[in-house]
Amino acid sequence: MHRRRCRSGHPAIWLVVCTDTPDEHTAVEGNGSALPRSRDTGPAFDIDAFAQSTRTRHPVDGRSSGFRRVYLSGPQDKPEWVPGFWIDAFSVTNGDYSRFVAATCHMPPQHWPDGCPPSDIVERPVVWVTHDDATAYAQWACKRLPNSLEWEKAARGTRGNVYPWGNQATPPNAMFAAAVPEDHAGRQLQSGASPFGAFDMCGNVWEWQASETTTGRYELKGSAFTSPFDRAAPAAHNDADHTMCDDDTGFRCATSDVNE
Repeated sequence: MHRRRCRSGHPAIWLVVCTDTPDEHTAVEGNGSALPRSRDTGPAFDIDAFAQSTRTRHPVDGRSSGFRRVYLSGPQDKPEWVPGFWIDAFSVTNGDYSRFVAATCHMPPQHWPDGCPPSDIVERPVVWVTHDDATAYAQWACKRLPNSLEWEKAARGTRGNVYPWGNQATPPNAMFAAAVPEDHAGRQLQSGASPFGAFDMCGNVWEWQASETTTGRYELKGSAFTSPFDRAAPAAHNDADHTMCDDDTGFRCATSDVNE
């Protein structure tokens, strides 16, 4: 275990590394609040499985992440190579975002009374955030938003699974329109984890991407608890204006270097 702090001196975070060689994959382990405490190496997956528990830290925001490189992209499964990167294992939560708001005096989301998240939503994904808000958080955390290729690869694995958990349409592995907001967020379904150990990449909340589609519009990935299941595939496309915010839209962060 290596503990690191960024130049800001904020608390560091757990990260894990995954390579594209199956026997080199490593397990995702989170900080105490992000992952189930009983989980050490997660569920057993196929060739893309994470196996050996290895931990490191990334500065600032307490997020758990993993590292990855080549995959089959889009509806046509086009082979794509992307440089190595780390991506958060979970969407950014209200608790994570509240530390950013406190440190920077950034405008809090509209659903926080008195500018603070209620205790019952602290571990749920932050929503009502624009692309600009998400970008500001990522910069504060010494990270960035993932581009759509990175996000899709983290969700599908190197084999290009249709869904994070495989190729079978299995709605119970994710949170969709049947779940109400009070039930959906803040839960991590291990049966829905991706081959690289990323959680809630189908359903839960739409996630902002760094990829711009036209001027001022950015991709969204993953669908949400408000979505029908047929919009769940990580290869599916959606976008929105950078000023859009809604009760089903959040984000997770990425980085190319745990020391950046």
